[in-house]
Amino acid sequence: MNRQTLSLILVAVAFAVTAYLWINYSRTRPAIDTGKTEESEVTVERLLAEVKRLQEVRLDTSLFQDRLFQALQEPPVPPETAVTPGRTNPFEPF
Repeated sequence: MNRQTLSLILVAVAFAVTAYLWINYSRTRPAIDTGKTEESEVTVERLLAEVKRLQEVRLDTSLFQDRLFQALQEPPVPPETAVTPGRTNPFEPF
């Protein structure tokens, strides 16, 4: 048996195994239900209730009026250090 025949047989076996697994997977996959059920209506109602609850949220902004918050300052910017450039090509031999 030459090399070309062996590789052809291996490709055919791989294709057959892949096809078998693909067909098995498609048979065991659950069907998609597109019809409305009571559960989906309850979910929509629950979602609308959550949206309404989010709209009623009020933030307490009294923190920004606190004297301790207003006394906060930005940290000082560190001075830039003098950087000495290295060689243009560090991998070039001396």
